[in-house]
Amino acid sequence: MRLDDGDLEVVEGYVGDQRVRVLKDSGCSGIVVNEKLVKPDEFVGTHATMVLMNGSRVEVQRVKIKIDTPYVSGTVKAYSMKDCIYDLIVGSAKSVDKSMYPVDGVGAVTTRAQAAASKKPMSPLKIKEITDMKVDKEDIVKMQEEDKIGRAHV
Repeated sequence: MRLDDGDLEVVEGYVGDQRVRVLKDSGCSGIVVNEKLVKPDEFVGTHATMVLMNGSRVEVQRVKIKIDTPYVSGTVKAYSMKDCIYDLIVGSAKSVDKSMYPVDGVGAVTTRAQAAASKKPMSPLKIKEITDMKVDKEDIVKMQEEDKIGRAHV
């Protein structure tokens, strides 16, 4: 659901089980969450200096939070900021620091460059034969094809 906030792209999302206002910010290089939404066990114990658009610097804490937004969902690394005007700010796929995005692999973003690269045919993976086990290359391929859990993520 899009919320009316002038020309800014603000939508509803979730931080944990809390419904929040999410701003998509094309100039942001990470994910920023309002500190009041962060639980004590979500702080990872490190800090960073955030440079704002006016050049001022703000000390922020790093956190690992679960989010669900139209842009990205999953457990992500983020920066916690006091007195943030939006509950959650998500940087654009073009400018975001990729290490901020899902650490659990859910809701990953595909950039245009990645999409273009995926159209190129991939060369076969070169693997050495495993001599310590009674498994050869064909057995591994067969086991991978039969793996229902792994195939659910493809």
